[in-house]
Amino acid sequence: MKILQAKKVRLSKQRQVLDGLADKLVTPESAGKNMVGFVEMYGTQTAALDDSLHGLEQDIARLQESMEAIRRNLQQMNVTTVMNETRVLCVLLDVNKDTDIQLKISYVVSKAMWSPKYDLRVFSKDGQMKQTTGEDWTDTRLILSTAMPSVGGNIPELDSWKLGFKPRQPKVSKSNSFLRKAPAQMAKMRQAITKKRAAPAVELVEDAMFAGQESYEESDEFEALPMASPMASNQAQVKENVTSTMYEIPRIATIPCDNVGHKVSVAIVNLEPTFQHECVPKKSSHAFLRAHVKNTSPYALLAGPSNIFLDNNFIAKAVSPSEEFDCSLGVDPAVKVVYKPVHKFREQSGFMAKHVTFTYRQEIELKNTRQDDITVHVVDQLPQSMEEKIKPDVKPADKHSVAKPVRLTAQNNIEWEASIGPGETKELVLKYSVEYPAGEEIL
Repeated sequence: MKILQAKKVRLSKQRQVLDGLADKLVTPESAGKNMVGFVEMYGTQTAALDDSLHGLEQDIARLQESMEAIRRNLQQMNVTTVMNETRVLCVLLDVNKDTDIQLKISYVVSKAMWSPKYDLRVFSKDGQMKQTTGEDWTDTRLILSTAMPSVGGNIPELDSWKLGFKPRQPKVSKSNSFLRKAPAQMAKMRQAITKKRAAPAVELVEDAMFAGQESYEESDEFEALPMASPMASNQAQVKENVTSTMYEIPRIATIPCDNVGHKVSVAIVNLEPTFQHECVPKKSSHAFLRAHVKNTSPYALLAGPSNIFLDNNFIAKAVSPSEEFDCSLGVDPAVKVVYKPVHKFREQSGFMAKHVTFTYRQEIELKNTRQDDITVHVVDQLPQSMEEKIKPDVKPADKHSVAKPVRLTAQNNIEWEASIGPGETKELVLKYSVEYPAGEEIL
């Protein structure tokens, strides 16, 4: 594997050398016969290198598959060897008379693990158990100890939007027109040979002010929805140590020695969440349903996968008893989000004006097709000026006021708290203008 990887690195460097020579071939003297010869050589050599690299990648993939198969076989052989081992325990007792004695034997084994797994549809908390200790656990009472994993979230986030001047292209005289055209021609030639797609263009943005938004009534950040009826179940007993927590499973479980996860019900926890919709229309045309929950159970909820619609992640950290946490429940198709195309207007000015002013209007439409009221938290971008001569016209707002329906965040993003009734449609309007020197372009 190391030899193949080294060969791949060597071929990649050879490819980079050829590309570097092509980029430097911009002198007028190279426009004749030598240029044609180099183009032919470049196409032949790069095609050969690409074929070699492709073959190496296939060889590496096949070798990795073989190594994985060998690893699985070795693991299975190890499990079989351990299962064939015989353990003998000898206990010597000294008693004064004949009597019945019950012995409780405790011993430590390795190659056993568990991880949390959740099903939020029915508000249950389960664990997944697997072990390769060499013995099958049949009708066994389990006690699970906690760990501290971590996973990520799934609602889009907006970065800061920054404005700056677009670099100007240097002016080239007609006598040096070949110097100007050669790099572009070589780039097109290299692109045709390697069949590489160009990277998508970066969207140009302008600074902003918001106006014309509707006046919404203040509401709580989370709106309570009906809870399901509680379910009866045997609960695991919680035993807390200094650095961890142990759960004694009340039901008997069977965990064979097969290194495969087996679902074990730890507890059914009934919690009362409040709900709020969130959307970032510039990045996604969907509204996400988020639950805000306080862990009123005696269990520490560890991070782990949960069966929520498309198997979304649960939380990004463990939640101890009495702590609060947010959980994304995926996309709610009953809330429609439309991010309309931006309208751009140029303000009239004198013929000899030194500055240009553009006004932009962005509309966001929200529709609630549910039978109850909802609260939608909407986030959109307001760009920041990175140049003194770029002057965005921004309407003042309380930057960190959570109580008001419109506010600015520390990242200069705008947020709305829109209360929408059943079947109602509301429109959010973002209006901003940007002034900058005439003859310049901004990005």
